[in-house]
Amino acid sequence: MITIKEGDLFDAPRGLICHQVNCKGNMGRGVARTFREKYPEAFKYYVYLCHNNCANALLGNCLFKDNTVCMFAQDDWHGHNVCNTDYAAFRLCCKQIVAYIRQNDPFTIINMPYGIGAGLGGGDWLIIYDILEEEFEGYDLILWRLSK
Repeated sequence: MITIKEGDLFDAPRGLICHQVNCKGNMGRGVARTFREKYPEAFKYYVYLCHNNCANALLGNCLFKDNTVCMFAQDDWHGHNVCNTDYAAFRLCCKQIVAYIRQNDPFTIINMPYGIGAGLGGGDWLIIYDILEEEFEGYDLILWRLSK
């Protein structure tokens, strides 16, 4: 079930904190920059993976570190008004999150930013939302919409 809540993703009381990342080792803007500041150890491991793997090896995979998940669903950033999100990779990341939850705690809540992959990622929110509905059916997914 998908629930939309107003508030800061990083204030989620429990569960996994998931966000989309590129494969270049750069978390310079948006949710990714806040993630980098709040979780420096996960950021270091993310940079290590990006510098030691090609994008093809990372796309569609997740980095799980403590309660955080970096979803490699974007090769690089090619500018505004361009779809930077790889929908197939995004779907594969969602499947990995489900597999992780099944193995570790089937009652885990999944927290993501509202509009994941559609902001700086440039993806079509309707396509991404459909993927979220399909892949997380039967799981608790909270989409956090940051209040202005």
